Amino acid sequence: MPRPKIRYHFSLPQNPIQTRTLVECVAQIRRGRPHVRILCCTASNTAADVLATRLLQRLRANDLLRLYAPSHGMAKTPKALHPITCYDEDTDSFAMPDDVAAVPVVVCTLVTAARLVDKGLPRGHFAYILVDEAAQAKEAEAVVPLALLDPAAGGRLVLGGDPCQLGPVVASNVAKEHGLEVSLMERLMRDFPRYRPGAGGAASGTTFDPAAIVRLVANYRSHGALLTVPSVLFYGGELLALQENLTENPRFSASESQVAWDTEPNPLPWSDLPGIPCNGDLARADRPGISGPLSPIGLDGIPSLSAHPASRANNPRLL
Repeated sequence: MPRPKIRYHFSLPQNPIQTRTLVECVAQIRRGRPHVRILCCTASNTAADVLATRLLQRLRANDLLRLYAPSHGMAKTPKALHPITCYDEDTDSFAMPDDVAAVPVVVCTLVTAARLVDKGLPRGHFAYILVDEAAQAKEAEAVVPLALLDPAAGGRLVLGGDPCQLGPVVASNVAKEHGLEVSLMERLMRDFPRYRPGAGGAASGTTFDPAAIVRLVANYRSHGALLTVPSVLFYGGELLALQENLTENPRFSASESQVAWDTEPNPLPWSDLPGIPCNGDLARADRPGISGPLSPIGLDGIPSLSAHPASRANNPRLL
């Protein structure tokens, strides 16, 4: 079997702007190559709705289609997306537009992309296929839209995700035995030298070839003390903790961050609480536990932890 010539581009973020990056990719492709077609896929309808909502803020509604499975209920569809859907009131289901081949940007789940194949769209109809949260998608799902991509014509597949975080949930033991519990993204990075550190035009043996993989290292969510461990263990120490600079960056609003970090150097202290011994032996039903002494504490007890002795840098319980 010949090696596929699809040019894979990866985004490997440990931060909250992965979807924002993919939306920007689509917007720039539309500006630079307005004649090409783009397919955006996710593993779930919830993620697809988020992606479509953000794309709607950057593109004209006439250039965008949110494609659903016929069984998807209208009540579960965000009202903001109603103008870019195709709902048939006679059959009380989502239909396939007759002019779907002319829509510049289509957003759907990986599985629903099969409807486009059934509609008769040819291989190569989409010049770009972008998959958000690709590391969480089952491999069998991720290959469905590839039937609409033509590598020989320069088709590009963009996988956005992080194989170092949550992977696909595979319940079938048979599928697991045959190696299907990894995502397409993880398999490519694991089994193909092209996507390993040091390959191609990589600057060093620990970095990726920028022509194949783009790693987003700026993290706007975590305190630096919390980010250090995963950065060293999984990301070659490349992650940058920029949460404290978030409000200074004009590209982000203050709402991007929900936590105002204290000046405490260790933001995650461990503190003994009644009913939850620190040795991990959670309380049984016949003795005080979470539903007992802990309940009256509620959220009111949490702020005091920053001043608790356990938050001192020399405390061995600190993470």
